[in-house]
Amino acid sequence: MSKGMILLLLIALYFVIKWAVKNGIRDYYEEQKEEIMEESEEEKEIEEKAKIEEKKEEAKKK
Repeated sequence: MSKGMILLLLIALYFVIKWAVKNGIRDYYEEQKEEIMEESEEEKEIEEKAKIEEKKEEAKKK
């Protein structure tokens, strides 16, 4: 192989790796964002249930 071919191969390899890392990082952050959203939705549901139970207990006391 000539030096030119090796240089072109290395440049192509550089951009392929750069693209793969960029996509991997983006996918990771999207997954983390989805998990955080799911957790916050679960927390909201738990809070709503707790409020409903508190209201029921207050109604029983009256």
